[in-house]
Amino acid sequence: MTTDEIKEYELLKKKNDLEIYAMQFWKRLDDEAFHKSLPVRGLPLQIQLEEFGDKLKQKDHAAGRTLFYPMADGNSYICIVIYLNPYTNIDEVQQTIRHELLHLALMVTGLKHTDFDAIFKILCERYDACFYKKISGFDEILYEQAKPLTDQAFTIMDECKDSVVNCQVGELIYTIGSTDVTETNLQDTIQKARKILDELNIYCEYIDEQKQASATS
Repeated sequence: MTTDEIKEYELLKKKNDLEIYAMQFWKRLDDEAFHKSLPVRGLPLQIQLEEFGDKLKQKDHAAGRTLFYPMADGNSYICIVIYLNPYTNIDEVQQTIRHELLHLALMVTGLKHTDFDAIFKILCERYDACFYKKISGFDEILYEQAKPLTDQAFTIMDECKDSVVNCQVGELIYTIGSTDVTETNLQDTIQKARKILDELNIYCEYIDEQKQASATS
């Protein structure tokens, strides 16, 4: 094989590995924060091989975007496009994939999903998905009040690895990310989120008691 053929083969292998990674991360989201509510077949993601480094004057730049393609019936379909070139650091591409898939997961579940929404920042920080915008106003207040609750919930989820826990964490995400949340009902939303977290702690205490009882019997 020539040098160019080897480079092309390596790039195609990276593309294939990244497509597998994207499906694995999407499955993780469906197991965890969006418990059993995501469509798990036909992930609308394309990884395009492009030599765009010189054009952007930044050869290690990892880029992705969510596109809406119009159809003949007037509707449109969503496609996430991730751009890959030989200079891109794979860890950064994976981070970009996580970022774009979080947008998609929030979008398809009917939750707030822009770069400026509190729930998106919370999830980007949870999954190391490169949150690079600055939120302000209402969303900043929501973030500051909700983040301690989601941090506790994620810690419990990581420790317990229990489907019931994941389901309750998903309910917490839906509560905070709902498009119905406004300044008017913010405190009601936080109160509901605290109640979910309290129920989560009670359930985990019950599980621990059951484990201890089984160990001593």
